[in-house]
Amino acid sequence: MADFKPNIYPVMYWALAYGALAGVLLFVVFLLSQYITVIWFPVFLVGLIFGGFRNYRTQKRAFEQGQGLPLQSKPVMQEFREAISDITTASQEMMAEQSAEDQAAAQTNVEQPPAPPLPPTPPQPPLPPQ
Repeated sequence: MADFKPNIYPVMYWALAYGALAGVLLFVVFLLSQYITVIWFPVFLVGLIFGGFRNYRTQKRAFEQGQGLPLQSKPVMQEFREAISDITTASQEMMAEQSAEDQAAAQTNVEQPPAPPLPPTPPQPPLPPQ
């Protein structure tokens, strides 16, 4: 009786194919690890801008409904420009308010005389042993 001899060529081809696939996958992971900031920073920035714009639109629609104004459908670019303008104005107002508060706090600190120093405490005699 003859010994069984399997055809080893398909096994070798599949091993080469899986090895090449694993090599390509590892190379992609290597590239991602080297350039993760370059790849993910634009994605993060776009997500940040998109999320802020959606929040702005939600707040503006709620404000307009609260004021009884009719909802207006505007082109996205015009609404985006208005959002940038409104956010810039609000930021400048907040910085001006903070600056005024800081100046008022500095003036109140200057007008108050410093508190007198506390008198030194006399040294305490040592406790007797028990």
